[in-house]
Amino acid sequence: MSLKSKCYKCEKRYVGCHSNCNDYKEYRKALDVINIRRNKIKEDERMAWRCNHGKPI
Repeated sequence: MSLKSKCYKCEKRYVGCHSNCNDYKEYRKALDVINIRRNKIKEDERMAWRCNHGKPI
């Protein structure tokens, strides 16, 4: 899945516009969901590695 910011080459772009731009807010929300899922997977993998290798949790 490729998620690209709608800011690239945006004609309405100006300094500080992220706090007011609905397109950016939607992009950021989707990116946050992806990052939360990615971090959960990494944590699960670390936990499984610890359990398989006898390391204390």
